Parts: sequence; C-alpha cells; structure tokens
Amino acid sequence: MDVPGAENRWGNERSKNLAYVAITRVRYELVVPYVTENGLVRRLRRSLG
Repeated sequence: MDVPGAENRWGNERSKNLAYVAITRVRYELVVPYVTENGLVRRLRRSLG
C-alpha cells in the first residue's frame, strides 16, 4: 500500500492482508498504481517476470 503512513496506521500485517484480498479477488485486470517502489510492488514485479 502506497498510502503515506499506511503501515503505521494499519500495521504491516493488515496491509499484507488487504493486498492479498485485492489480488486474489481480481477477476479481469489488476492495476496497482504506485509512486515509489515498496516491498509489495517489488514482489509483484518479480512474480510477473
């Protein structure tokens, strides 16, 4: 989640859970807008090749 301070507000585990739900429930196309590359974005990019 690239919301400033999101990890402090929700906690890292909660952020991971929200991302997991969004990724696993997508039906057609997943769009992940981001400004800076964080851990989640790096893992997504690596998994896509």
